[in-house]
Amino acid sequence: MKNTTGKLKRETRRIANLTRVKKFLGEGKMNRKKLLYSILKEIEQGNEPKQSDYELDDEQWGELAELIRSEGFARNIMIQYADDTVYYVGYHSAKITMSGLEFLEENNAFTKTYKGIKEVRDWLKL
Repeated sequence: MKNTTGKLKRETRRIANLTRVKKFLGEGKMNRKKLLYSILKEIEQGNEPKQSDYELDDEQWGELAELIRSEGFARNIMIQYADDTVYYVGYHSAKITMSGLEFLEENNAFTKTYKGIKEVRDWLKL
């Protein structure tokens, strides 16, 4: 019974997180496709995306990682929670999936303007 309750709680949290991140990404603060493109491109190139590179708070960073993982764009993303709050997000062993590669291919127009993580903040604002 305890295990079932834990699974239900995690699934409820996951759904709530996805709802919040989709709302956050849709609020026009930054182009969501560009944000996803940048993170997936960095993973594809073997780099570890960092929260500080994107100026996102802990909750936004965790929710974004959950979205990438749940949509199947990348695997081996570590997300740890403490009291239903994101505690840690790690991309150090993340690998892009076929779905992630398809996303990059579908949005290849960004290839011409994306210059890498050093200029990502300005690029997201374009």
